Amino acid sequence: MRHLPLAALAATALGLLALLGTTDVRAGTVQRLGLADLAERADLVFEGRVLAARVLEPAPGRIETEYTLREDRALVGAACPLRVFRLPGGVLPDGRGLAIAGLPALPVGADVLLFLSREGSRGTRMPVGLAQGSLRIVTLPDGAKRLVGSAAGLDFVGDAPTAVPAGPGIDYVSGLAEIASGIAARGVEAGR
Repeated sequence: MRHLPLAALAATALGLLALLGTTDVRAGTVQRLGLADLAERADLVFEGRVLAARVLEPAPGRIETEYTLREDRALVGAACPLRVFRLPGGVLPDGRGLAIAGLPALPVGADVLLFLSREGSRGTRMPVGLAQGSLRIVTLPDGAKRLVGSAAGLDFVGDAPTAVPAGPGIDYVSGLAEIASGIAARGVEAGR
């Protein structure tokens, strides 16, 4: 069975919303993914701090947000000390915007672990599994770290026992071990 790329699914969903004439975007429906699944499907996986977010309109009606991150650690893909990429959607200063259900917010100053798709023909990427592909890295008072996800704006199909739960998240070191197993599976798939 052939899987459609995430960008194609998002474009189809947006097209259907336009046909229905609705502007109320509440939830995106996605398959629930575990950390290994996210790592196995992503073209780019890295940790970093969000330094800037800028909403652009590169073509009439096409609204995107350009993010600049200081990359602290590359897990999949070439390392890049300053990473710049664009996600579809955002709100322009004049109030016009594009909302994609389930797309994560990347607030300036946040420490994040991102699982991103390959760059599309228009230069944008998508988080794998929508909001599942963006985890906050939270440092606790004792110095321990946790990976915290958000399922806001998502309706799930299926079950992944290793998915990051909302709320307290999971231990950072345990999460990295799960991600490493997904990265190792990529090598096995490539060798087939």
